[in-house]
Amino acid sequence: MLQSVKTVFDHDATALQGADRSTDLVGLAAPDPHYYPVEQLDVLPTPRRPITVLRATAAPASVRLLTRVDASGRVTGVFAFDSNAADERQRQAREALLDTPFRAARKDGRPVRSEVVIELRALSSG
Repeated sequence: MLQSVKTVFDHDATALQGADRSTDLVGLAAPDPHYYPVEQLDVLPTPRRPITVLRATAAPASVRLLTRVDASGRVTGVFAFDSNAADERQRQAREALLDTPFRAARKDGRPVRSEVVIELRALSSG
């Protein structure tokens, strides 16, 4: 039994020695793991649809969110800061951004990961 396994292994190894390796990943650029700030981008990421989350309230409310967008336009992280909105409103704003598809940012003609600050505001209803 061991001999037949070795024979199959040797046969496969011999077949691979002359195989065309043109599909190997050698020479392909690895994805850029860096999230670029706005100052380093040629084209900013933009939402593919309107972001609707903060409806009119008794008092104006706003939340600023540090938003990470990957090279495919998917939001990968949202961090709220500098907000006068209630915790529930901040949660709603984060969820809305996570569900929003973006056009990816571009740098040197290629799509890249980016970090942008987005401010969402609810106007006063009164």
